[in-house]
Amino acid sequence: MANYFKSVLILSMVAVLFSCCKTNGTKPDYDIYSYTTNIVNPPDYFQVNYVVSFVGNKTANITFEANSVWAIKKLGDVRVLYTISNGTDNMNIESADTIAFEGNKTYQFTANNFSSLDISNYLVEFSKVDTDYESFEPKF
Repeated sequence: MANYFKSVLILSMVAVLFSCCKTNGTKPDYDIYSYTTNIVNPPDYFQVNYVVSFVGNKTANITFEANSVWAIKKLGDVRVLYTISNGTDNMNIESADTIAFEGNKTYQFTANNFSSLDISNYLVEFSKVDTDYESFEPKF
């Protein structure tokens, strides 16, 4: 009888644990891209996920459809270095910035975790800003 009681108790505990760990399966209502894919003509709001669990540059190539202004915000640990390159110049993003990008030109957005191996995934948010490109500075 004691073995039966123990078996029922263990099965009940396992059932409770599995029911607590169930995910709801819902996805966010915005796109999340991997840094390993070329991102062409992205939507007005999206995020890029960088796997920074090991040292080195992780670069996302992004091409915007038209001349436009974008707000860029780092959504993680401030120790990750985040830079943008247009092929000629480089720009660091400390935490957030708003920048005008030229359309049909590929930019390199690079995350580098040179300081801590306890960081694994790193998200950066991109939001298109309703501002006139021609009058906005800085252009990059």
